[in-house]
Amino acid sequence: LTFLATGHLMRVLGVLLAVPFGLVGAFWGLWLMHYQLSVAVWVGVIALAGLAAEMGLVLLVYLDVSVREARESGKLNDRKELLEAIYAGTVRRIRPKTMTVSAALGGLAPLLWAGGAGADLMRHLAVPMIFGLMTSFALELVVLPTLYYLAMGYALRHEFARSGHSGGRAGRSALDGGANP
Repeated sequence: LTFLATGHLMRVLGVLLAVPFGLVGAFWGLWLMHYQLSVAVWVGVIALAGLAAEMGLVLLVYLDVSVREARESGKLNDRKELLEAIYAGTVRRIRPKTMTVSAALGGLAPLLWAGGAGADLMRHLAVPMIFGLMTSFALELVVLPTLYYLAMGYALRHEFARSGHSGGRAGRSALDGGANP
């Protein structure tokens, strides 16, 4: 489905890479809380994987928009300008990502102190999500833009060499679905 939505395999791999960032935190949280794997834990892990993939996809969309805007305005002629475009896209994503994570954490955190019937089950569901959201938040804002920079820099290397800092408008790359002339 992600391939159909994005149209490129590298974007699918970028979205799927966001999932392990959340899983790292989920399993650290399980280890810290001394929880065993259970159905409730796996439900939390699956929910976390979906949320991490969604946040990774939205980050990639912001990065794509930022790079496209830089290209259309003629400000994408070398790796430095690519880095500036990716930085701008990442910075624009910090607030929505913070709001998404804060809302999820605000809803899940009370489950850690809940009491009564079903509270133990809900704690086992909430712990992987809480810890996974925290690591996903940090790693997606650092690692995904870096990998995006490396991939786009590689895809646009011939365009950067041709432009020679002339300020000319760069053509479409293979990552945009067009042929790299």
